[in-house]
Amino acid sequence: MIDIKGYDDLNNQIFENKDKVLLLYFGTSWCGPCQQLKDKIKHQQDEIKNICVLYIDCDLEENEEISSDYNISSLPTQIFVHLDKNRVVNDDMIEGYDWIKLVMTYNKIIENKNN
Repeated sequence: MIDIKGYDDLNNQIFENKDKVLLLYFGTSWCGPCQQLKDKIKHQQDEIKNICVLYIDCDLEENEEISSDYNISSLPTQIFVHLDKNRVVNDDMIEGYDWIKLVMTYNKIIENKNN
């Protein structure tokens, strides 16, 4: 899991990890479900092994514009993204703590990448 601080950092990480499944993970330190999901992601890497998780702390001033641009209205929020002709495209969004949906969405994206 990579902590993001601002758009430059986010864009660099997206381009550096473009061959992996990318997950923008929006959360905060005070949000209980955010911390639970963060721990689950760290400890269940075997279920989502080809993923690059970019953690965006919504409380950081540097990340306010990112949170606003992605219309984050509830926490935690996870958005799968990919690059298409050097443009970031949103694939799927999950609001709240839903590990099963996260794994299922990840598996669907991996399956589509392999076809």
